[in-house]
Amino acid sequence: MLLLRWALFCWCGSFVVMPTVTARSDDSPGKLVAGSAAAAKAYNAARQAQAKGDYAAALKLWEAFLREFADDPTAPTARLSLALCQLQQGDFKAAIEGLTKLHLDGPAVVRDAATWNLAVAHQRRGEAKALPDDLQRAVDLFLALAERSESEVKRRTAARLAAGDVLLRLGELQEAAKQWTAAAATYRRLLDRAPDHPRSDAAALALADCLVHSQQTDAALKVLDQLARRQPSAHRDFALLRAAEVLAAAGRHHEALQRVDELLRAHQKSAYVDAARYAQGQALAALKRPSEAAAAFAQVRGGRRPDALLEAAQLHLRLSEPHTARKLLAELVDTPSLPQRPAALYLSAQAAWSLKQTDEAVACYRKLIAE
Repeated sequence: MLLLRWALFCWCGSFVVMPTVTARSDDSPGKLVAGSAAAAKAYNAARQAQAKGDYAAALKLWEAFLREFADDPTAPTARLSLALCQLQQGDFKAAIEGLTKLHLDGPAVVRDAATWNLAVAHQRRGEAKALPDDLQRAVDLFLALAERSESEVKRRTAARLAAGDVLLRLGELQEAAKQWTAAAATYRRLLDRAPDHPRSDAAALALADCLVHSQQTDAALKVLDQLARRQPSAHRDFALLRAAEVLAAAGRHHEALQRVDELLRAHQKSAYVDAARYAQGQALAALKRPSEAAAAFAQVRGGRRPDALLEAAQLHLRLSEPHTARKLLAELVDTPSLPQRPAALYLSAQAAWSLKQTDEAVACYRKLIAE
């Protein structure tokens, strides 16, 4: 959840954090000043309560201040502070109402801060209640703030990245609802408006998945190939692997094998090498190249090795190579805790039967029945 990055009087260095105020005088140019000593005292009491995190008390003090000093020069900042207390208290409706007024009609000194926190309020309510419309409103406000010509560069950048945060959350909600077309549009908007967002690669992967669900295989592959060739990219290898999976699911096994081979050829130390080896074995098997497929499966390590050994053993049995199959299966048969052990026992029995080792085959079947 996005925090109040630009809370009251913390607007990218434009203001001092939560300043005290003084009564109006000629020797305080540029300072936030109240119209009277009484107004200054009331303002500072509310400010101090808010600074301590006592939002309930601060809220009452701000309300009292605005009832008595509604026309004071500090009233706009008091209204902003009141809305922030309401937001901290979870009163989204009241906070949004107050911040909207300042966003539309407030003086310049508070307008940008009001817009930012209005966006935050919509985002928080949208996340708390899973309301896509609120998240869309938050995105629009952040982007509007990013496009204001009078806003400083740091403000524009922060607003654009904040919009990216909300777009990611919105896309997740749309995906959860299986709104693939809407989610794809959301992720495209993020990549267009905030290409430097820290999670832009993750957004590209999510976009590709949404396109796959929408039966737009070629569009998904285009996104994945662009990501695989982006430099630098923390998701380059996964993008290649995912492209191979998409192609395999579409029956395009030659192209799937090309992607996997590219990953294995160029990135031998990748964290996805074992997954790539497994995908390589699947593609080769689909292309009716069983010997090469079995060799690829046999090289898999890590968590997928048990499944890979089963695949390799089955291929060797089809190739009439029961000795090799039994050797691979021994690693699984000798580990009772493996969920793949029953399948390994069954294939071991078939291998033994092919070798005319009847007693061993019967022993494997008995172990299988016992388990």
